Amino acid sequence: MSDLQRRLLSPSGKTKGGGSRGSSRSHSRVSTPGLSDDEDSYLNNDLDFNQLDELLAKKLGELSVEPNRISRSETPQSATPNSSKKLKEPSDLDQVKRNKEITNQDLYSTDNLISSLTSTSRTQVSQESRELLLAQLFNLYTTSSRYQHTYDEFQLEQLIRVFINAKTENEKLFALKCGAYMGAIDTEESSQIIVDEFLPLLKRDIIVDDDSVSVTLKANYILAFSSLLLVVLDGSGCYGIEENSEMFLEIIEGQLNSKNPSTSIVVNSLQSVGIILTLIYSGRGGPSSSLNDYLMEITPRVVSVIDHPDFQVQLAATKLVGLIYELFDYDEGNDDEDQYDEGEGFQLSPYHDEEIIHTLRELYNKGNKKTSKRDKSDTKSVFKDVIQTIEYYLNQNKEPDRLQDICVLPTLTRLKISRTKAYEISSWFTILRVSSLRYLFGAAFHTQLLRNADIKKHVFKPSFNGLSSGNYEENFDDIDDDEYGYASSHSPLSDKKKTQMLQKKRSEKAMERVHSDFVG
Repeated sequence: MSDLQRRLLSPSGKTKGGGSRGSSRSHSRVSTPGLSDDEDSYLNNDLDFNQLDELLAKKLGELSVEPNRISRSETPQSATPNSSKKLKEPSDLDQVKRNKEITNQDLYSTDNLISSLTSTSRTQVSQESRELLLAQLFNLYTTSSRYQHTYDEFQLEQLIRVFINAKTENEKLFALKCGAYMGAIDTEESSQIIVDEFLPLLKRDIIVDDDSVSVTLKANYILAFSSLLLVVLDGSGCYGIEENSEMFLEIIEGQLNSKNPSTSIVVNSLQSVGIILTLIYSGRGGPSSSLNDYLMEITPRVVSVIDHPDFQVQLAATKLVGLIYELFDYDEGNDDEDQYDEGEGFQLSPYHDEEIIHTLRELYNKGNKKTSKRDKSDTKSVFKDVIQTIEYYLNQNKEPDRLQDICVLPTLTRLKISRTKAYEISSWFTILRVSSLRYLFGAAFHTQLLRNADIKKHVFKPSFNGLSSGNYEENFDDIDDDEYGYASSHSPLSDKKKTQMLQKKRSEKAMERVHSDFVG
């Protein structure tokens, strides 16, 4: 398995046998912090996009470039057009003899890759080759420091064109991932193209009610659609966006009422409803009576999904319930003394609280006999965490004070932003948004989080009316760049720290050599 394949296989950029790191052959690649096992499983154990990452990795593994011909830089200058085998399979090599030659220079230049996809006929570049080129393009976007933060409007337009003209499911999926990444890294420049061209294409195939769009494609279109909505519309009023939430709820209900419901479509639709709720919250000034009305309207439909036998569906619906209770305004109506009698102990809430808590406790105690030990732990943890979330928000304004001591907002996961620093996350708002951003950016998520201010602002829940989402944002920029392989001009390292880092790097290289002996 090649280094490129190992990195792309893991959305976190993490390799077997050590922390995440760039290729030892490339000094210009940035080493992005990998996720801990705990973080990775909790953020994504109900989202079905890791299969696409595995598919990309498998496709990328079919590329075979001779190591001794590649320069240590991202664009090898020493390579000649015919200096190496470009495709692994002999049948592809035979075809290349009469088709367009794909060179090392092509493989390490996004412009050349896109040119091969758009300016060369399909008789010159085979279908297999097109999929390989798209896999390599996504790899460059997510792992190369040269391309990770470089928005190119022409490339985005060309990728949408490739997406439209794609002939196979894989080509569609790979073009989708590349186009979504390029559109997401700079939405100030790309928003018009995304809104006018890309999103309508996705929505057209999301709402189609026949078998013309495969389950795999539709599930990815749903997640890409809502994730792009997040990066494009966050902070705006988002008026009318409820229509998209209704679209996803209808898809969920249609799937669950069908003979063969798709878990991935249902799970990704639940995730998308959650993303839309976060957009309404952040775009319209936080808690409000209108948001309360909408939450109370949709909560019964979401709660009904929790009873579905598929534990991945249960998990996604439970997280969405946790988000609903987090976003709800429990103070609304408390000043209206004529309407509510405090002596009756009235508590405004999204739904019948005891009913939800009872259901979640049953699921927590029951677990799922068909899942692995680790999956059982993850699933039961979510049920328990949402119960704690509900109890916390219902009791946060109650007296006596001891009730607040009993009900503590749970730490849901740890968002790792370096090898040594991670922040505890107690917000479903952040959990859902991180999952969508990781879908868009893959292995580059942590790099974008650190280096792209626009992406950073999407992660944490904004503060309204004195309500804070946590103090971990305040020190988020106080990170040592050298931990990631960036040259830091503003925070020089002490000699002691330099020595420690040098020793650590030497140890990692030694472990990498040992690891390579076993994986080939």
